Amino acid sequence: MAGLFVFLISFFVYSLTLTPSVDLHDSGEMITAAYSLGISHPPGYPLYCILGKLIMSILPIGNIAYRMNFFSSLSASLASMFLCFIGMRLYKDKIIAIVPALVFSFSRIFWQQAVISEKYTLNALFLSLLILILLKWQENSKFKIQNSKLLYLFSFLLGLSFTHHLQTIFIIPSAIFLIFSRLKRKKEKKAQGFRLKASGSLILLFFFLPLLLYIYLPMRAASNPEANWGSPDTLERFISHITVKEYSHYFASSSQWLSNFKSSLYFFPSQFTFFILIPAIIGIFIMVAKRRFEAIFFGLIIAFDILHSIRYQIHNIEDYYIPTFLVLSIFLGEFLVFAKNKIKHIRAFFLLIPSIPLLTNYYSANRDRDFYSYDYGRNILEPLEKNSILLIMGDTFAFPLWYLHFVENVRGDVALIDKLELRYLWYCENLKKRYPDIAFSFEPSKKPDPALIGTRFIDIVHRNIEKRGIYVPLPFAQEVSQTHLLIPEGIAHRILPKSLSYQGIMNEIKRSTFKFKYRKTHIFLEERTRHNYDNYAIAYEARAGFLAERGLYEDGIFCLKEAIKIDPNKTSSFYNLGILYRDSGKLDKAEEIFKEMINKFKGADGHYGLGMVYQKKNRLDDAIKEYKEAISLDPKKIFIYHSLGSVYLEKGMFKEAIQAFQDSLKISPDDPNSYYNLGVTYWKGGRIEEAISAYRKVLELSPNYPGVAESLRILTGG
Repeated sequence: MAGLFVFLISFFVYSLTLTPSVDLHDSGEMITAAYSLGISHPPGYPLYCILGKLIMSILPIGNIAYRMNFFSSLSASLASMFLCFIGMRLYKDKIIAIVPALVFSFSRIFWQQAVISEKYTLNALFLSLLILILLKWQENSKFKIQNSKLLYLFSFLLGLSFTHHLQTIFIIPSAIFLIFSRLKRKKEKKAQGFRLKASGSLILLFFFLPLLLYIYLPMRAASNPEANWGSPDTLERFISHITVKEYSHYFASSSQWLSNFKSSLYFFPSQFTFFILIPAIIGIFIMVAKRRFEAIFFGLIIAFDILHSIRYQIHNIEDYYIPTFLVLSIFLGEFLVFAKNKIKHIRAFFLLIPSIPLLTNYYSANRDRDFYSYDYGRNILEPLEKNSILLIMGDTFAFPLWYLHFVENVRGDVALIDKLELRYLWYCENLKKRYPDIAFSFEPSKKPDPALIGTRFIDIVHRNIEKRGIYVPLPFAQEVSQTHLLIPEGIAHRILPKSLSYQGIMNEIKRSTFKFKYRKTHIFLEERTRHNYDNYAIAYEARAGFLAERGLYEDGIFCLKEAIKIDPNKTSSFYNLGILYRDSGKLDKAEEIFKEMINKFKGADGHYGLGMVYQKKNRLDDAIKEYKEAISLDPKKIFIYHSLGSVYLEKGMFKEAIQAFQDSLKISPDDPNSYYNLGVTYWKGGRIEEAISAYRKVLELSPNYPGVAESLRILTGG
């Protein structure tokens, strides 16, 4: 009943906070792999894919992503229930067993993982079950190896857990310690040893038997499912995939381990708060004093988890500490036993303890209105031309698109090609099978050479640009940004020939209007989500800049207003809006925007923009005042000195102009623009020799600087 209570409370809270659709992390990839009975990133997760497919097939609620999120919640609730059973065996007190289990349920990272489609809650389920079996074995077997049924079960479940994820490997040192140290305490060591050898063969058999599930990988890879990471249909690729060879570059050198460990220390209070963390740490010392054997057993799990995690450098490394958070919850129970024995009537208040992480972490874990990834993916796909090619790259960008495209068939006409994976020959071979209508020409290469990413990307562009729309997010377009035209059409940019006529460009602009549709509710935005929200505003800014370069100021102004709606605190959107108003001749509107910037942001950009407006209005003294204020707020921007010098020059104040340009050289001594401005000022001031010297310095720094050679010819008479 205690375990059922923990399960129901945990599952109820998770259900209330469950993500309604796909999430931003590996969620889209894991769902797609399960849906297509495909292969996820190394080591492939065959067990997760099979169980996920079963869950989504029999569960008649919500969309496919919601069902997989439900699977995570179910795994997490069961893990907490088994943690409660562990507590009952350790503490012999149901109330005390319930408290650490619920504290773990509502720890920040575990709760966040419990409401999205991810693998870590199933890891925790295996870990808690394996710990429980070992504790039950040592309790019931009377340490006789012939009573080994529980060890066979442990070995089988350990092997099965490895077909999901290798995180449960951290229990192996603890298991070895528990089994062998207990056996050595008994008499008849020789007899025990013989029995151990006889049982050892069966233990190994039960461990390796479930590992046969990895045959799933080459079997499914042969059919080229939508998710076919690594295409492990050959022995070499199969071994590479299950040994996670592709991720070897994420392991840090030993010199970084200490730094990584120090960085990880902030993870712990953020899970439980100090009110719970400190008693849990005290519980470690209490267990060492009272039950040293159990303390070593649990301590080894923490030690090996941390030793592995500080070597691994990935963005979501905090997830790898979940085994440690689970064991810390067990140590909390040890403290509660101590407190119960020391303070009368305190036990009645123990059930209030889980409310601390529940209330503290609710906001950061609640995802019941989180449609961000779903909306983000649709906003990428929907503006694209029919039957186009979208170059994707990176987990955050790609995985929501996998789910929408392959599972919900959103824009099924679009071909998704992962630019980063173009380094792999297996990926290129899969592309040819999946998209027979797209022209590919890939040179064979057994080694995953990063240089192939650019060459194969350019090959796709050249061979298909006349027949299909080709799109790429701007940060991934380095190889074609100089040779092709990039038109912002949402978060992605369309690649077009640079030779396109002006009228052709105008037609493309008119055709590619867009407006983002998204639901921004008052939910917690984790780091990646916060950064991705910026992409909406950045896309509108890029569009505005592209339009403004072609004189379409009104359309550009509209885009910048949309960017400000998305992020009212984005200074670049305000600044660019003021510039467009200025360039379009609406100087009063520009003045209004820059004054708003000054009041809202208190930075140099507003004063600099206002100075430019005043300069254009011929209010030169006011312009000088604003430029000086901008310099006082940000004295490192040399272009502000250039603008200040230009106003002085316009007023005929040559001495002050020269000083402004010389001040800019103090910041950047080799700036050719500053020397050019000095040359112009000296010339207009009649200081010909100094003008010649300044112009010669310009050519020394930038031999092709426009107009300087002609100016020197005039000044020198040569």
